[in-house]
Amino acid sequence: MYNKLIVGQVLYSLDLKYTTTTFIAAMSYILPIIRSHAKIVGIVRTVAGVMIMTIVKGPDVLDKRKAPS
Repeated sequence: MYNKLIVGQVLYSLDLKYTTTTFIAAMSYILPIIRSHAKIVGIVRTVAGVMIMTIVKGPDVLDKRKAPS
């Protein structure tokens, strides 16, 4: 856990060295938005996967033997 924090701080310091402070300030506000979009996409993919697995491997909804003729 601490390694990720240290790596993040080192990368942030390198960003400050190679970019402008305006860009860094803008990115600090944009990153949470990008993360929230990624979470939404992940949730949609998970729900879609569950629906597909239910359709493919779930119980039969319509029993063909008892279907009205």
